[in-house]
Amino acid sequence: MNKKIVAAILTVIILSIVIVYFIMNSGYFFPSRNITVLNVTPSKTNVYAGDSINLTVSIKNKGKQNETFNVSTFYNTTLLKTETITALQAGAETSLVFNWNTTNIAPANYDIKAECAAIPGESNTTDNTATNLIKIRNKPTNVTVHFDPNPKAGFVGHDVIVRINVTEVSDLYFWELELSWDPTIAEIVNATESSLLQTVGATSFGNPDIDNNQGLMYADCTLSEDIPGANGNGTLISIAFHIKTSGNCILSLQNIILMNTLGDELNITTLDEGVIQAILLPL
Repeated sequence: MNKKIVAAILTVIILSIVIVYFIMNSGYFFPSRNITVLNVTPSKTNVYAGDSINLTVSIKNKGKQNETFNVSTFYNTTLLKTETITALQAGAETSLVFNWNTTNIAPANYDIKAECAAIPGESNTTDNTATNLIKIRNKPTNVTVHFDPNPKAGFVGHDVIVRINVTEVSDLYFWELELSWDPTIAEIVNATESSLLQTVGATSFGNPDIDNNQGLMYADCTLSEDIPGANGNGTLISIAFHIKTSGNCILSLQNIILMNTLGDELNITTLDEGVIQAILLPL
């Protein structure tokens, strides 16, 4: 066969293959299909257990034909709800709103996910999901702050331990306080963090600022992880006083702040005053 004819045939074959390739990939005869979740946006990202949240899911049809498909929302791996979008036009966007009532949901950080079910012939499914983060916490409660024991009796020349306690606290993440006392009767030997916050995670507790001349102490402590705070009853700080002379040493708390993980201050309904009863050793 003539070489020119062979070359022409080969050229036609190659051109035919190229043309077919571009036609198939252009979606002209086989329209491309691609559903995308643009985002999932909660109405609130920080909520208290029992609150209702709206999750707005934005979707786009990036394909070249109308599509009907399911959209589902999840918290972590738990299915929240599934809805169907019918005949979304090519190139169009739409939104769905899913309501989540968080009653009976345990306080934690939750990954929220919206997902479109893959449609037949959809080759790219990497954009079929979108995620966000929601923090659910226990609702604030009224808190009592008190000294334990109160009053505390001790002998002159000896040390006594006084604890500052809280009761019925909810989601405690951070605390700070100032303590004043009569420095002529007692002085602080040391002040140590107690275990209330440590029961839920790692903490940051700096060395308290103690002024035994003025009878003043400042201390604070915080959780160092993004986790739900402490609940219930417990001790914030234990303070060792050395008794110098006899008398009643009044302990007073000022500027005490209890804060939860959402940055809200807890309401302190009772703030007791403490007493160290310093007595002489019997002869």
